[in-house]
Amino acid sequence: MVGDAVDDGRTKFFIMSQRNSWTRIKISFEMFKMLCHFYRVFPKYLETIFQFSLKTCKTEEYFSPGCYRHVHEGESKNSAIFEISYNIRHFEEHGREQQDPWSSRQCSVYQNYSHQNNASTWILIQIPSGIRRHLERLNNEAGGSSPCDHPMGIHLHLLRSFEKNWGPYVGYLGNELSSMNDSISFPKSYREFDLDVSHSQRLTHLRRKLENARSLLESNLDIASILLEHAKEMQKRGVLPETNARFQSEVRQYKLRLTCHIRNVRKHLSFSEDIRVLIFKIMDFRNDELLRVNSVSLKELADETARENKAMLTIARKSKADSRTVKIATLIATIYLPISLVTSFFSTGLIQYNAESGRATDITVRKEIWVFIVIVVFILACTLASAYFWAQRRKKSAADQTSEKPSAECQV
Repeated sequence: MVGDAVDDGRTKFFIMSQRNSWTRIKISFEMFKMLCHFYRVFPKYLETIFQFSLKTCKTEEYFSPGCYRHVHEGESKNSAIFEISYNIRHFEEHGREQQDPWSSRQCSVYQNYSHQNNASTWILIQIPSGIRRHLERLNNEAGGSSPCDHPMGIHLHLLRSFEKNWGPYVGYLGNELSSMNDSISFPKSYREFDLDVSHSQRLTHLRRKLENARSLLESNLDIASILLEHAKEMQKRGVLPETNARFQSEVRQYKLRLTCHIRNVRKHLSFSEDIRVLIFKIMDFRNDELLRVNSVSLKELADETARENKAMLTIARKSKADSRTVKIATLIATIYLPISLVTSFFSTGLIQYNAESGRATDITVRKEIWVFIVIVVFILACTLASAYFWAQRRKKSAADQTSEKPSAECQV
């Protein structure tokens, strides 16, 4: 803190900060409550304080109205008290090794000005260290009186300090867009552009930054307008009329600079829209080319399938003709097989033919015929048994494979 919390008619500065933008303000609740009660801070100031609450995750930012003012009427014209508070957002380089060197910052400003004492009470939260040292120097040089010619001069110091980074930040976003435009706007065939979805994602990210910058600039422009209204209210009540005109003129110049930044942001947004359209057109051409290539490939595949089907039909017809031939051959073999079996049996040594002159041939079956019958029956039985056991084994193997397949699917 700079200054003492004593109502002695001197200008006082109370400066608070956070360790980073996600942590609480480094002051206890009781101390902050006592400070607001002692200097009779108007309730609207608390709405600007809520923007500095503890964060545990990144959330979508909501830009509140941000600037409030109030005038306490006194018993006389010179006893009025003017209050104003606002949150102003700006950008500064964070110095970390990241792709984007800029970070969004916010600062809370509260002023309570007493016309009778010509002194102010300032509550400043999260102001940059350079501005803090400058305010300390101004306060020490003033010796407790107002450090500026105008009671609201500190606002101009803050606004000018924050405005200095807007030009480099907007220029950085413009350079990013120009770099992207150079990679896709050079006249050549669309097949030669190395484009993918990441380019569209990067452009969307840049457009969101530009939209956010435009919102912040417009919010700061509203703050400047309310500062002008506050200064005019002071002028009506006779507060330093000789410096009021200069103060208002400098605020209007600040508004013109912000308007220029807003104009540049809008130009970059229009430029980014052209880049987005160009990216989509290139990707559409490439998609159309891929669709054409896929159509040709599908047609070739369909033709190849038709040729294969025709060949399969020819093979099927030949197989049908072959099967008919085999069927006829099998029928012929079935007819001649019994004849061949009987002929073979009668050709063996078990059948004897006794031919005598003048008499018919006698056929004699040898007694050892039973050996032939036993052997035939034994071989037939072995053959049938082997065929039966082989069929049962095949059936069991097929059943095991069927039972194992559902269990494997359950494990998957």
